[in-house]
Amino acid sequence: MQVRAPPYAGHRLKAAMEFGLNAIGTTRLDLAHFRKDFERLIDPKNKVERGYLLFFVRRQDFLPSSGMLPMIDKLPEKLRMETERDGDRSRNLVVVCAECLSPGERRLSIIPQDHASWIREASN
Repeated sequence: MQVRAPPYAGHRLKAAMEFGLNAIGTTRLDLAHFRKDFERLIDPKNKVERGYLLFFVRRQDFLPSSGMLPMIDKLPEKLRMETERDGDRSRNLVVVCAECLSPGERRLSIIPQDHASWIREASN
């Protein structure tokens, strides 16, 4: 049963997290899932104090001959541009793009970079 006005509906969330795995087709990046999660975290009616969007990319899913690796390399910049489009609404959001380069290796991009301390605070 869906409840439209649960007792906690008016409370401000201290933190909310969304997780996504790359939705990369054979010829383009599809950021539809990212945009839905992003909108949910920055929507004022959800009252999220700090939002975290963790976006995972598995580089090993794509062969060098696929032509997709250059698109994956541009992904952190594309995500940064997506967050900047919404200006002030996304000021309480941090996007972490976590890319697995090969088993046992990783590269993290934190968007915006000046929110990197939020990640360190959370891990302490």
